[in-house]
Amino acid sequence: MKYIFLSFFLNVFICPSQEIQIPKTYVKVKEVRGDLNKDGIDEVVSVYNTDKKQEDTGFSRVLYIFKIENGKRILVKKNTNILRNSTDSGFYNASNSYDIEPIDTLFIKNNTLVIQQKRFHNSRRATQSKLIFRYQKKDWFLIGSTCRYYDTCLFNDVHDINFSTNKIHITKDTSSCDDDEKETHFFKAYKYNFPKVTLDSYKPTEVEIKKGVYTYY
Repeated sequence: MKYIFLSFFLNVFICPSQEIQIPKTYVKVKEVRGDLNKDGIDEVVSVYNTDKKQEDTGFSRVLYIFKIENGKRILVKKNTNILRNSTDSGFYNASNSYDIEPIDTLFIKNNTLVIQQKRFHNSRRATQSKLIFRYQKKDWFLIGSTCRYYDTCLFNDVHDINFSTNKIHITKDTSSCDDDEKETHFFKAYKYNFPKVTLDSYKPTEVEIKKGVYTYY
């Protein structure tokens, strides 16, 4: 199962910024607004499909973070690795049965950027990955993640990580598609010294936090 998980932060912006023109061939997919640096002024986060397309996974994507100055959008961050391609949602898109959007949700809350994506492994099982980034110490750091691997009725495994405290909560629930089967619940907390992860350095990762125990982000 561990291999299935992989087949998936008052700060100011002290970084180079510029007004940019989005290529006309790019298509906007999502856009959200919210205060990311505690200055009381909303930033804008936009997701675009580029014009580069892979046969199996669709268009590559770019994430832009803008601040607003005198009514103009000034780029403070561009990222090309955090988002999966436009049709890279696994089973359904691979079978051409449905057009499933890989981005489950994108929002700004408590001065953090939350990105949640989903990938289906078959018609019943999927992996859902939520990442929380905060701007601090002149970069965008991963401060939290929740990786959920679940079946529609058999199991629900959740790995929740707080990178600020290095605490991990692992929950495993099992049930049955039949009502008469007994349900089980497992919970255990761990600690692990995680490396610092940024928006640009992030990649789906598996970590052995103790012998035979793995977590994912």
